[in-house]
Amino acid sequence: MESGAHVDTVQAELGDRNAEGQSWDGQGEMPA
Repeated sequence: MESGAHVDTVQAELGDRNAEGQSWDGQGEMPA
């Protein structure tokens, strides 16, 4: 389940960036 843990890490990083408005909208889905 390495990919699952990796996704969690990516989501956390995207969440941090999204909080600063420097990432995609972050509607719980990965950007295309």
